[in-house]
Amino acid sequence: MIYQYHKFVAILTFIMLGSGFLFKVNFPATAQSPDPPFIYISELLYDGLTPSTEGDEFVELCNPNGAPVDLANYKVGDAEAPGHESMYQFPSTNLLPNQCMVIAKNAAQFQARFGTLPNFEVVASGKGYSDTDSVPNLEKYKQWSSGSWALANDGDELILLDPRDQIMDSLAYRNGNYELLGLEGKATAPAPQSLQRVWPFDTNAMLTDFVHTDPTPGQPTSLPTPVESPPAAILADGMQAYWGSLHAHTSYSDGAGPPFYALAMARAAGLHFYAITDHGYMIPPNKWADILSQTVQATVPNQFVALRGLEWTGKNVGHLNLFNLDAQVSRDDPRFANLVDLYAWLGTQPQVIAQFNHPAYIDGGTFNNFAYQANAAPQLFLQEIGNHGQSYKTYEAAFLQSNGLGWHVAPTNNGDTHTAHWGSDTRGRTGLVARSLTESDILEAMRARRVFATEDNNLALALRLNGAWMGATLVPNDQASLTVEVVDADAEPFTLFLYDSNLPLAVETFHAMPVQWTIKVKAQAGHFFWAKVIQEDGDTAYSAPIWIAGQSAPEPLKINEVLPAPHDQDWDSNGMADEKDEWLELFNPTSQPVGLGGWQLQDSSRKNYVIPLETIIPPNGFVIFYHAELGFALNNDQDTVTLTHLNGTIIDTFSYDHSPGYDKSFCRLPDGSHYGAEACTPTPHATNRPKAKAQPLRVNIYEAKRLTDNAWVRLTGQVTAPPGVLGSRTMYIQDETAGIMVYLPQDHRLAFALGDRVKVEGNLHTYHEEFEIVVEEASKVKLVEPGIAPPPLPIVTTSMLEPYEGYLVILTGQAVNFYGSSTFWLDDGTDPAKVYIRESTAIHKPFIERGTPLTVSGIVSQYSDQDTPSRDDYRLLPRYQTDLILPTPTPTFTPTMAVAPANWPSLLPETGF
Repeated sequence: MIYQYHKFVAILTFIMLGSGFLFKVNFPATAQSPDPPFIYISELLYDGLTPSTEGDEFVELCNPNGAPVDLANYKVGDAEAPGHESMYQFPSTNLLPNQCMVIAKNAAQFQARFGTLPNFEVVASGKGYSDTDSVPNLEKYKQWSSGSWALANDGDELILLDPRDQIMDSLAYRNGNYELLGLEGKATAPAPQSLQRVWPFDTNAMLTDFVHTDPTPGQPTSLPTPVESPPAAILADGMQAYWGSLHAHTSYSDGAGPPFYALAMARAAGLHFYAITDHGYMIPPNKWADILSQTVQATVPNQFVALRGLEWTGKNVGHLNLFNLDAQVSRDDPRFANLVDLYAWLGTQPQVIAQFNHPAYIDGGTFNNFAYQANAAPQLFLQEIGNHGQSYKTYEAAFLQSNGLGWHVAPTNNGDTHTAHWGSDTRGRTGLVARSLTESDILEAMRARRVFATEDNNLALALRLNGAWMGATLVPNDQASLTVEVVDADAEPFTLFLYDSNLPLAVETFHAMPVQWTIKVKAQAGHFFWAKVIQEDGDTAYSAPIWIAGQSAPEPLKINEVLPAPHDQDWDSNGMADEKDEWLELFNPTSQPVGLGGWQLQDSSRKNYVIPLETIIPPNGFVIFYHAELGFALNNDQDTVTLTHLNGTIIDTFSYDHSPGYDKSFCRLPDGSHYGAEACTPTPHATNRPKAKAQPLRVNIYEAKRLTDNAWVRLTGQVTAPPGVLGSRTMYIQDETAGIMVYLPQDHRLAFALGDRVKVEGNLHTYHEEFEIVVEEASKVKLVEPGIAPPPLPIVTTSMLEPYEGYLVILTGQAVNFYGSSTFWLDDGTDPAKVYIRESTAIHKPFIERGTPLTVSGIVSQYSDQDTPSRDDYRLLPRYQTDLILPTPTPTFTPTMAVAPANWPSLLPETGF
């Protein structure tokens, strides 16, 4: 940049050639001035890729003069004034006209990256550096500054001194001192890019003069040569199709270079029109008018049209491009701070053309889910269906959604370019059908919505209904002619899809060009027609719709069945049975197929699933959506699912407040009814059926104890401890295999006698590690028949463990230990066993001396700490006073004396009895 007090004055004459700029620089002859020949800093790479050293940094100087310049005593460095930074001096060397030379931080590291050697290097020794003998080293110019080369990545200045030590050119970047050098605006070139002057442009404005892109050391970055405008596609009624882009950024916001350079690049890439749409809140106030000036100068009627617009970037609600406006609209201006304010302003600006940009939550927002605003709708003409901002994305479902909600928007496909590859970064194009390639005709085509979006850069697609062009709104007509035109200079085969709103209307494949295809349709109120082309290579194009005035009645679909708790079954057939197998089903009770593209499903989490375009539900048919598609999880216990029509109407809701059980569903019975959720047998894609009434598992007590927790069982056994004896809600039963506790409901009022045969239905649980059957209702315990009290089973004291838990047994031994009035231990010589007298039994324990022989009958029970169970946790629970026997005399007991009477149980696998 020319330093503000430099005596040399460069006269820049702008000569318009075609739609590009040529900058001619006239310098006074050397004989007429003592000033040394002027040299530009033309490129700077300050953020190198070489680890720790960044020796691949470089500076490029270029000669704009018509004669060679001897660089003897010219200097370059980052010391903007004499001081501590660096300055290096050139030896005598000629720089030829329009030629450049490169000064690298280190020649070897520069060569490793770029494959060629620089003209000079400045750091040739020290840790990580080596000298390259064939490359001259610049010497420090200590009269100005004695420091070493150190271009800070976070910001610095670069200075070129002439032989008189006056600043001839300078630049600053990132956090450098622009004001000191008389420079305007900030510049940046993040690795691996460099800052490059648009040769030889110099206005002392970094945003205008420089572009950041891939390094080109030794080559000035010149404006591309204008090319002939590519031929338009000839359509019916004298119309022509033109291709361009309506979304691009420059260095006036967060793009890579100035508008005039972006426009020249776009024209060189073969586009007919191009719009600069920098972020409104980022454009420096003095640059808003500059953009208009540069677009006006770049426009050449019938060759290239440049448009000025801007992008309003709402926080978390969405981004809109605005065209044909005078005011600079910024979200930082209170008048345009939010979407509501912007919509209100649009309602007062009939000349403005607005476009919904990249409509997705992750890409900035969906405009409050496209909530319709009647005051702004007349100015909303366009919506991106394709965008190449960060990576190429398409927004087909959002295009359906917005049009279904009442916005009349035509599809566009734009570069959203932030790099220095304006026009060449994507083959995607916005197509406009216009009378001619002039600014007025281009704006008129946008306003008329005669627009198509294409991923093929020379394919044209147009739609007409009864002669009216796409973008029109017509009255209903039972007999209408829908005509599609497709033109492609490459004549690629393609398949054409026609849609009535979101319902596929017709499909046809074509192999020859051009195509003009007409079919008869019924144009119903509230519908819209549009076309999609998919070429053999996958490139897709979309036409603007033709809308039919009026309202259509939404189809009465139903959320018909929900399975929220998958477990063992692979419902989605992906090879895994997991939580993602949950699903919901829709039912169509009508006699017509229904297109679901753009409809939405939502659960209580408020997450939306927008149904894809090709989804169709047949007449009286079903469609299933699995977790992997929905993107939200159905709660197992309770949830509400909502189905919303393409036009925003809530069509149905489905709620449940408890789990139906693993691999079970809730459904409407019959299909599509208004009744609430019912437990059903899962029937995806089929008529709903009620769930067969569940039955408890009929098992014996031994088998029950081997089931999983909460198993629903039905047992039959004899009462060994009636209700109330060992607790108000406790009784014990046993069969030929084992015994178990039965835990009764409160206020059960049940009474049974010893030996009664009862049927028990309940759920298996453990309480302090003892098995129990928990009964929810008293009616689930029923008397089968009266019986005779079973005799206790004699066992040795060391055997009072898990196999006998819940069983009626008898122990004989000596009292060996005591604890309080309710607990003592009995030992027959094999190991002590605990006897515990519950208060509910009213048993009086007589005074017993240690060593007293006695016999005790009762139920084996367990009461363990869950974390540290042990054999000492088992205890014998006597039921009655008669269960304590102090025989006189007490016979000596041995294990061989335990002989079972004939009526004792026949099956105790663990004991051998």
